[in-house]
Amino acid sequence: AVAQVKTSGAAGAAQMEILSEGSSGAYLTLMSTNVAESSTSRLDVMANPTTGSTSGNAEVYVYSRSQDAVAQVKTSGAAGAAQMEILSEGSSGAYLTLMSTNVAESSASRLDVMANPTTGSTSGNAEVYVYSRSQDALSEGSSGAVSYTHLRVWRRSRPREQQVLPRWRSCLREAVGRI
Repeated sequence: AVAQVKTSGAAGAAQMEILSEGSSGAYLTLMSTNVAESSTSRLDVMANPTTGSTSGNAEVYVYSRSQDAVAQVKTSGAAGAAQMEILSEGSSGAYLTLMSTNVAESSASRLDVMANPTTGSTSGNAEVYVYSRSQDALSEGSSGAVSYTHLRVWRRSRPREQQVLPRWRSCLREAVGRI
């Protein structure tokens, strides 16, 4: 079955709206129920002109005025991997921003990288990998005047007590000296 919302006019816009004014909300579900591994559920949001070399943005906007806005990438397969890639092939790079704009002290911006199985007592590593092929690989932290920033940078080639990089050591000394 194929359904298409299309406009071919130069200034036209193709629009589909799923609207609910009732208390049960509005849902759009993409579901593949076939057991074949090739039976994929997929949502493509693309700005890909048929001719020419420029396009508009491809955007996904998730908003809730008074409740949570939730997105989840999940697999339940034994050998499955949940993956989200933010990839830029353009000269402006790729960005991921976590931002909290509320003034409450409880309104935190937080990135959790966890290896925490729901059952059992073992897990894989929790890792953050920062790499640059030809420029600096940077990790920065800052906080307000009353708070602390905790940042540890380890290098595996030295004994554990000497693993903090000398550059960070001197930066920390300078920062502590200014407080």
